[in-house]
Amino acid sequence: METIIDRTIEAAKLLIDQEYYEEAAAKLQDCLKNKPSPDQRAAALCDLGYCYQQLHWLEDAIRIYNEYLTDYPDDNDVRLFLATAYGSLKWTDESILELRKILASDPTDVLSYHELGLCFKDKGWIKEAIKVMHKAKDQAHIHGTDAEIELVKSSLSSLEDDLTSIEGEKLKDAFLLALLIAALRKKKGKA
Repeated sequence: METIIDRTIEAAKLLIDQEYYEEAAAKLQDCLKNKPSPDQRAAALCDLGYCYQQLHWLEDAIRIYNEYLTDYPDDNDVRLFLATAYGSLKWTDESILELRKILASDPTDVLSYHELGLCFKDKGWIKEAIKVMHKAKDQAHIHGTDAEIELVKSSLSSLEDDLTSIEGEKLKDAFLLALLIAALRKKKGKA
């Protein structure tokens, strides 16, 4: 039997589909105040976290996702949303922790490998990021959608360009250092 809370959650979902996240969040908050069933509470929390994330209210999204995951710790989709919210705030260590939890239970998760690669990039670990992004690419070709394949391909290309640029800068720095040392030696020889 459909209840008022069920209808309110459905109305919120329609608002989400139309990208009226603030209005949807208000409806979902009302649902949570009205003693929903466990299933209704789960649906409301999940959608509320998503609304907050879309509104860039990331700390609120993180709070809601963590509340949801307390009851549903095996929900890797919501755990990925949590990891991306952490990543958006540059809370990279927290994001990495959540992504590793996902990959421990599902080593085929393309988007988790992708996000982990981006986290490694944020930490400045370009070679590790490329290695993880290659895992994402491999999994995308086996388990992914066309959109995931393109996303990973684009990110991997960008990371490889970053590595080339970094290595080029290192070579330039080494060359300039060698010139400086040669100039100092030459100057010392004349003194």
